[in-house]
Amino acid sequence: MTRRLALVIGIALLAGVAVGLLLARKPWSEPPPVADAAPSPEVVVAPPPTAPPATQGPPQANISAAPAPWQAVDPAEVDPADTPTHREVVAGRALVKLAAGLGNWNAGDTLALAIPQHNAVFNARIEDLHRGPGGARAFTGTLAATGAAHGFVLTVGRANTFANITTPVGRYELVGNRRYAWLMPVANMDRDVDYSVPDYHPRHNALPERQHPSR
Repeated sequence: MTRRLALVIGIALLAGVAVGLLLARKPWSEPPPVADAAPSPEVVVAPPPTAPPATQGPPQANISAAPAPWQAVDPAEVDPADTPTHREVVAGRALVKLAAGLGNWNAGDTLALAIPQHNAVFNARIEDLHRGPGGARAFTGTLAATGAAHGFVLTVGRANTFANITTPVGRYELVGNRRYAWLMPVANMDRDVDYSVPDYHPRHNALPERQHPSR
């Protein structure tokens, strides 16, 4: 019995040693830490492409809602009997057809003065109206865009029409009857005549039929 007791005690001691060894090894110790994963790159959503701004065309200076005293016509389409005559053929002239209601305006009205040589139309405001003998009406005013820097004088008589227009593209004279007129650049005309004064009567040298006979 003594031997059996000694065997039991020996077995118990061996078991205690084994448990101690197991505790010293820490089989349940935490695994080595895993290195942090690199953060995922931030996803940037690009904005939708924007269309380039529309290219603006040239300003439409030749479009106007104001009444036009005249408009360009092809001389070949006009009866020569209706075409006004002038004492000289001025280079760069343009034939225009006068409006049916020519002269039926008042101070404060706006007109669209066409310069077909430059494909341009200038809005002009009537500032004064002068009445002359025989029912003639002389209108004076300035261009809306430039003010006093450019202006016009337009005289409408019973049989003839005259005008002087100063514009950013040059100075022009208009000489005609009540249906058609020649619009001529002053730079190509005679320089001894002052057309800028309102004409209540046709000048003696404006139209051949108004010239004084030779003496």
